[in-house]
Amino acid sequence: MIAVFILLDAFLGWRLFAGQATAVAPLPASGLVTVGNVNVAGSSVRFEGVLPPAPSRLPTLTVQLEHPDAARIAASLLGPGAQAQNQGAIATYTGASGWLQAANGALLFHRSGGGGSRPLPTTAQARAAADQFLARMALVPADLVFDRVTLVTGTLAVEYYQRYQGQPVFNGRCEVKVDGQGVQSATCIWADALGPADSPRPILAPAEALQDLADARGASAGDPLLVQGVVLGYVAATYEANAAWPTVPAWRVELSDGSLYYVNAYTGTLVPGPV
Repeated sequence: MIAVFILLDAFLGWRLFAGQATAVAPLPASGLVTVGNVNVAGSSVRFEGVLPPAPSRLPTLTVQLEHPDAARIAASLLGPGAQAQNQGAIATYTGASGWLQAANGALLFHRSGGGGSRPLPTTAQARAAADQFLARMALVPADLVFDRVTLVTGTLAVEYYQRYQGQPVFNGRCEVKVDGQGVQSATCIWADALGPADSPRPILAPAEALQDLADARGASAGDPLLVQGVVLGYVAATYEANAAWPTVPAWRVELSDGSLYYVNAYTGTLVPGPV
């Protein structure tokens, strides 16, 4: 196992969430809570919305890192005069507009200069700036789709994830941070989906996954799990830089504070995942 995960932790600011297996609590005689259009046991979950439909079965998915042409991307972002410096597996390109680092499939861009005193753009303006920035990279997969916008340390972080046959692959991601001056920085990694690894297995309903997460988090009626969104996709915590690695179907649960948790869609246990 190569230390690519350590590098990506430094690049992307990933955090790992883990938990123990917990059984779905039995339905009480009363006090059902409606989660969108689904009843969830107990009163430990709050979610205003409609839960997404779930396929009855999904396989695990094999992926591997896709190594982008960093020199070409650097020329597009920094100009043809960008200077390159290689230090082992890390390549750094510097130009008048900023610098770009590449290692084991991960890319990190940062603009030169500070953010100035201009106010933050609107969410729509940040999204437009991020879309234009990714188009300049000339290596954006056709299935890289918009995910969400969050406020991160004085910037708007516009996030994208990859999809495979309609299902998100959460490890293939780009995060573009936009401030009043435009794109401040970006972190990207591409996960090349190779295909199913195992036969399809039954998938937990999203309501069950939410209850499992609530149980693992110790949520209660007095301190319920406040859910912002629920998405089904594929995720893995660690992987080898030059080999294929498996992902597992998981329900990604976004809480009202912006934190993300991943619930194994086979077992209902929490699994580590990129944030």
